[in-house]
Parts: sequence; structure tokens; C-alpha cells
Amino acid sequence: GTIDNTDRAIGRLIAKLEELGELDNTIIHYSSDNGSYRQERSGGLRGKKGSHYEGGHRVPGIFYWKRKIIGGRVEKEPAGAVDLLPTICGLLGIEKPKNVFLDGSDLTPLLTGTGNFERHQPLFWMNGSTMALRMGSHTLLAPSTARLPFDNTKANRLLEQTKTALGDNIEKELGGLDLRSRMFNGRFADPEANWLRNEFRSLFYFNEALIPLMKKGRVDRVQLYDLASDISQEKDIAPENPELIAQMKKQANLIFKSVMADAPDWSAQTGTENKQGKAKQNPEKGQRVQSSSQNILKKISQRPIPRGYRGSNHQSYVDERMKKLSPKQRTRLGELWKKASTEQNEGVNKGQLFVKILDYVQSSGKQQKSEDTLTRNDTFADSNYQFPREQKAFLEKTKRYWHQWRGPEATGMSSTASPPVTWSEENNIRWKVPIEGQGNASPIVWDDKIFVLTAVDTKVVDPSLPPPEEQPERVFGITFPNTVFRFEVLCLNRFTGKKLWQQTATEKVPHEGTHHHADFACASPVTDGERLYCWFGSAGMYCYSLDGTLLWKRDLGQVRVGASLGEGCSPVLHHGRIIIVRDHSGQSSIEVLEAATGQTVWKHTRDEKNAWATPKIFTEDGERTQVITAASKFIRSYDLDTGEVIWQCSGLTGNVTPSPVIYNDMVICMSGYEGHSVMALKLDSKGDVSGSSAVVWSGDKGTPYIPSPLLFDDQLYFTQSNKGILTSLNVTTGEAIIERTRLPDIQNIYASPVGANSHVYFAGRTGAIVVLKHTNELNVVATNKLDDEFNASPVPVGDCLYLRGRQYLYCISENKNN
Repeated sequence: GTIDNTDRAIGRLIAKLEELGELDNTIIHYSSDNGSYRQERSGGLRGKKGSHYEGGHRVPGIFYWKRKIIGGRVEKEPAGAVDLLPTICGLLGIEKPKNVFLDGSDLTPLLTGTGNFERHQPLFWMNGSTMALRMGSHTLLAPSTARLPFDNTKANRLLEQTKTALGDNIEKELGGLDLRSRMFNGRFADPEANWLRNEFRSLFYFNEALIPLMKKGRVDRVQLYDLASDISQEKDIAPENPELIAQMKKQANLIFKSVMADAPDWSAQTGTENKQGKAKQNPEKGQRVQSSSQNILKKISQRPIPRGYRGSNHQSYVDERMKKLSPKQRTRLGELWKKASTEQNEGVNKGQLFVKILDYVQSSGKQQKSEDTLTRNDTFADSNYQFPREQKAFLEKTKRYWHQWRGPEATGMSSTASPPVTWSEENNIRWKVPIEGQGNASPIVWDDKIFVLTAVDTKVVDPSLPPPEEQPERVFGITFPNTVFRFEVLCLNRFTGKKLWQQTATEKVPHEGTHHHADFACASPVTDGERLYCWFGSAGMYCYSLDGTLLWKRDLGQVRVGASLGEGCSPVLHHGRIIIVRDHSGQSSIEVLEAATGQTVWKHTRDEKNAWATPKIFTEDGERTQVITAASKFIRSYDLDTGEVIWQCSGLTGNVTPSPVIYNDMVICMSGYEGHSVMALKLDSKGDVSGSSAVVWSGDKGTPYIPSPLLFDDQLYFTQSNKGILTSLNVTTGEAIIERTRLPDIQNIYASPVGANSHVYFAGRTGAIVVLKHTNELNVVATNKLDDEFNASPVPVGDCLYLRGRQYLYCISENKNN
């Protein structure tokens, strides 16, 4: 499947080059990075991916350049990736880089049939402390004599625990592989097995602190194979060839020493050593040191990313700063990195963590505001873009539009809109346009534009993935896709419905499924009036200008949602920062990005499971900005600048989905899965306030599972579970105004209610939209029906109500003019 897809892709590329007249002027090299990860697919060769036997790295390669390379033939001389740079230089007739030793050789004589080819250094492969060397038809395999520490007992225990976790599904999960190999190739469906897999893999993470030990190693114990007569490497001929062994071992040790010389010489030794080489340390002192290191690493992880650092310039950034470290600082860096590398930090960007440790060591461990760190009010030196300085003017403008999930103040309320209260397919429809694909994400509106996200199933099958009918049974009948989806961002003129632009953010097969009422575009976009931020969850974050130009994108990694129900928490934007909460069955997290660049400012893990509640921002003059998250274990308030937890409170049920709302000095949070809970909490709380007087009022009836509440004046509207059963409360006291009363014609509801012009709008799943008068009693103004299904929430702007259905995007308006 992968080879067929790659072949087709290369075919399209070649066809395009030919169409442009550039094919004859293009060098094409086509190969694989390693052998198959399954032994039975290695074509009779010994070994597989990760091995230094031929099955691990013997793969075919193709060179094409009509202008110079002689085609239609097979060249049997072995070559490697190290040969590419000198070969390209040779084919183009340009000088090789000066003052740089190139391991590879120029293959031009072989490709062009001119001159004699000589390899100045044997081909070699290194992986950790093991290497292989090729001289003529002979291959030498040699592990280093350095014995790196490895916890075999723990590794075996984790393998046994994984077997237990997989249970009866083990054969299906292994897919023909042995368990050890499977641990390195793809995730499991079972969350516990995945956690064990991550623990197991962490044992093999490369630890820079081991480099001094590795440098002491050399090539000694070897195997030798003659590939001319034994391509499957069945017979080790080392004992019969002492002279050849000596020659190849000498060459291998020279290369090994050369490679090791390039590695940084970090010392990770602490304490003194006894004659057996084991560090002597007082146990009690060791525990204090360990605890101190953990505290320091926790503080370091909360530091901002140093300005000027980018993932793309990681090596140059590190090299430049490593030069400035004293020997003592290098030792300290090695100690902290060794400690950080041995801890379980799933989801943590290792490169960024190392840079933070480096920054800490370089600044002698002092957290300070300087030109090298990012703070909340900084401008961004790496971008010409500046966020709107007149924040007050920007906020005034938001009142006229719907720039984020739940509207101007994230309450579901518009103070300026006056949409119709009655309509049908034949009446008060200004425009109606079909939207390809599916998207439960509510649209947003800014100026004359409306922005919509959608995920389109291209029906292009990935043959390497099992079709739905061959997959294991899952809860709710959920299946994982085996087709490519196109993740789209659409911009339409909000007055006419005319498409202004459309961008494909990415095309990929989603790594897991969703609930059959959900989809892969459930998070609403957000704008600051200059840029558009689109979050497709595991498919990535994409930032566009409002005219559709891609400005940056980030892959924040995949998550595994419990029962594969799908992702849905929307991003929140505040003062140049984007906040993303990802609560799922693996390691949940909250992450803050620079809106200008997409760079991570800080990221913290969360001890929460499945939740989809979009966070709420609260800021008060002179006080720090709070990011309030609602989840099953705790409602938490984070400091936007540092990620510090300001306060927390327990009391919600599972699978929390409704977004919090703020009223004066309180935040109201609720949940409605496997029980009902609503709580009003004081925003000036500190610490754990569970069960304290910080809980102003609470309730346990009629709360929603999926829809978020609407705050309209001092009245809080919400529906029970996913049903059309309405409750409204006095937000100050929590007392019921309307209590669990059935809405007409609405059986099920996922969309959140919205308010505008003294009316409240509820969109049912099957096409009925009920309009109520905003009063202290159930006053039904109209029930309007359309030929569509609605999961996304309505959007009131100006004299329009925008409805994103499963098939169409509607603009409801009594006026056909602007």
C-alpha cells in the first residue's frame, strides 16, 4: 500500500515536471530509508528494520537524470545515503564542501559510465553502540565493548504487563509481529497497553549523559559474512579469516573513534567512585538531591522558551550556546538532562525541554525577565506582525461579530444582533450553500467574512489499513478510517454566500475514529481581526491571514480519546496567546502558544481523562489573567503567564463538555454525563477550594452533556443531557426560573443555545429551531424547520442567523439587502 501510494505520488511529480519542461533538468533519486519492519517481508534476507543485517538496510535505489545518467541498467555496487551529497556535487560539476570530511563517495563514474569508481572509506552503519562495516563483498557486524546500563528486569516486566493488558486481543494487536517488535511499531487500541508501551520505549531513549561511557568503547567481538556466497548471512566466517577480521576491525575502530569524537563530551558523573566504579553516596543525601532535582526540573519546564529558538534551528542554537558554557555548567547540564531523560514525560517536546535546561544552566538558574525570554507583554522579535494595540477598540468591534466559540464574550450572547424569529426553506433564507464534508465546528464571523471548517472524506483508501468490516468491535460501533481526509478552511462572503477562498490545511488518514454523530472538524476557529487560527486537533493547528495566506502551522501530536469519541475542544485566544486543552485517555495537557508564531510558551500535563470543555479567560485590571478549565477531577484556574495553578475545585461528573461562563466575580461550570452538576465559584479563590465557601451555589439537576449554557443578562439557560428539556436559573442565586421543561419538536440537541434581541434560539439535531422570548417563563415564539441536521451552534450577527448544517450553510435574514 505505501509503495503503491508513493509510486503514484512520484508519478504525479514526474508528470508535472514533464509538463513544465523541467524533467530533463531534474535529478531524481528514489529509495527507502530502511528494510521492512517485518522479518517475513525482508525477501529472504536476515534481519529487519533496526537491524544491521542485510534485511535492515539493503534496499533498492533509483537514479534518474536524462541529461547525464545512463539509464536502463542495474548497478550492483552498494551505496548509501552518505554518498548523495558528493554524488550530486559530482553530477553537477561543482566543488564539494571545503574543510568537511565526507564519509560518502562520488557515484558519478558508476552513473555516467565515465572514469573509475573508488570508495575512499568503507560504507558503515551505526545505531547506538552497534555498527556494521562493508568492504567489498564482506560485511562486519560489531557491537561496541561499552556496556550501557539497561534495566532488563523492568523491560521484561513491562512486556508481561502489556500482554495482560491486551488480553484476548493480543493476536489481532500484534498483527503477526512478536510483542517486542510491536512495541516499536504503532500504538495499541487499549489505553493501558499504550501507557505500558510508552514506559517500555522510554528505556531505549538515547541519553546524552552516556556519551563519555560510549567513547570508552571500541569494536572487538565481531561477526563476518561473505555476501557474494551467503546473501542471507547464515554462516559467520569470522573464525576462518583472522587477517581480514584484523583489517576490518582496525578500519571499524578508526571510524568509530571518528564518530565518537564529534559527540559532546558531557560528564554525568556525581560523587566519588569506588574500585568497582560505582558511585558512593549517602542514601539520605541521595534522596534529598533527587527531590531537589525534581523540583528544579519542574520549575524549568514552566520557563518560557528562549527567544530566538525554533525547532528548525535547534542544532545551531544549541551549538552556539554550548560553546559558552564553563566545564562546571556542562557537568550541571548533563546531570539535569540525565534526570529529565529518565522521567516519563509523554507529550513533552524533548528538544524544547533540553533548550530550557540549557537556558537555565546558562543563566545560573535565575528566572528573570530579560531580552532572551518571552513575557506576556513582549512584542515578537521574530515576526513583523503585532497584535492590535488598541485592545479596547478591538473588543468594541467584537461585539458586532462572532469571532470565537460562543461569541463576543464566550457566553453565547450577542448584544447587537437582531436576526429573524421565523423562517422556512421558502421564507427568510438570504442564501444557502452546500458545504462539502462534515464539520460540527460552529462558524465564526468577522467583517464581511464567515469562516467554516470541514473535513472531507476523499474515499482514497490506504490499503495498509483494515477496512471497517475487518476491525474489532468497539463501543457505539465506532470504526477507524482507512481513507484519506482533506481538512479544509473555507471563507465566504457573509452577505452573499460567495466563496472568497478555500485552503486545504492537510490531507491524511485520521489515526482514530469518532462517534458517528461527530466528525474531524469539531473545534471552532478564532480570529483576532488580523489572523485566523484553525485547530483540527491531531491533524494540526493552522494560522492564516484573513485573505487565506498560510502564515504558520504546528503539529502538536496525536491524542487517543477514550472510546474514540473524537476531539472537540476549541482554541481560545487572548492577548497574543492561544490556549489549547487536550483532555483524553492518554497524557492530558494544557498548552499555550504564541499566536504570532505558533511557538510553545508553556505546556503542562493534566491528571484528567476525557473532557471537551473549551476553557474560559478571566482578567481583572491589575490582576493576573486566569485560564479556567472544567474537567472531571477538578475545575482549575491557571495563570496565563506561567501555567501555575491558582485554584482548583472538584465536583463535576465525567466527560465534561460544556464551556464555563463568567458572571461578575463568579465562574459557572457544569456537566451532565452519568449525573448532573452545576457550580458557581468565586474567581478570587486560592488553592483547593473543594467543598468550601468559595462554592457560591451548586445544583444537581437538568445539566447538559454536550451543549454549553447561555448567559443572557442574569439568566442562565441550558438543556438536560442531550435532550430538549430546558432549565433556566438565576445566575446570582442558582434558583430555578424554568425547571426541566420540554421544548417543542426537539428530541435531541448537541448545539448550544444563543441569545440575541430579547430572544433565545435552540437548534435541534433533526432540523427544528425553537425560538423563545427571553422572559421568566417558557414563551415559545416560533418553531422553524429546515431540511438539514444541526450539530453546530447557531451564530447571530447583524440581521442574520447563520446555521451550519450537515449539508448546507444557511444565512437566515428578513432583509435581502446589506
